[in-house]
Amino acid sequence: GEILDKNNINQKELIGYLPSEVHLYDDLTVKEMLDYHESFYKKNLTKRRKELVTRLQIDETKKIEDLSLGNLKKVGIVLALMHEPKILILDEATSGLDPVIQEEFYNLLKEEKKKKTTIFYSTHILSEISKICDRVGMIKNGTLIKIEEVAELQKKELSFITITSSNIDQIIEELKIKPILKTKDTIKFKNVIEINKLLKILSKIKIDKLLIEPAN
Repeated sequence: GEILDKNNINQKELIGYLPSEVHLYDDLTVKEMLDYHESFYKKNLTKRRKELVTRLQIDETKKIEDLSLGNLKKVGIVLALMHEPKILILDEATSGLDPVIQEEFYNLLKEEKKKKTTIFYSTHILSEISKICDRVGMIKNGTLIKIEEVAELQKKELSFITITSSNIDQIIEELKIKPILKTKDTIKFKNVIEINKLLKILSKIKIDKLLIEPAN
């Protein structure tokens, strides 16, 4: 709908933001920090706040300066979500979180999606995108170069393959590929060939080593 006006406080109330590095008031306890955040809003946030604190296993008695990176990130998540925003902007959201909390965080985001919250999620981890996003935008040098449906991206099964063999030239010819790295006995290339078809071609050639890595 409307274009956001950076000076409009009512519009700012609709936004939840989590930076990649969370910087808060060191001398406050977690409870005092959350109380302070809650004081900015007219609506009652207590129920949602308590739910988030419980689910993310946060100790409200600790001082901000004593928190580990992961616990600081958890407080940042509560600050971004507790006022039930319509737009969420999350930057490298899971860095520092342990796997159990990461999973709970993904569950929270799936619930937000069901509430029709718009989520902008920045990450370098492809598996995170496939867990929670519907569309992905590729940014290069600050410019959006492509937008694609995640389902389409997954179909492509992008991967990098490294092969060690004494028959490198034959492999290049059979697969009709342009290697991104080539030595006398090793090649690495971006694979776009369906995996069963690829293995069928390679089964005719003597190979010493084969490494398949998903694209990051």
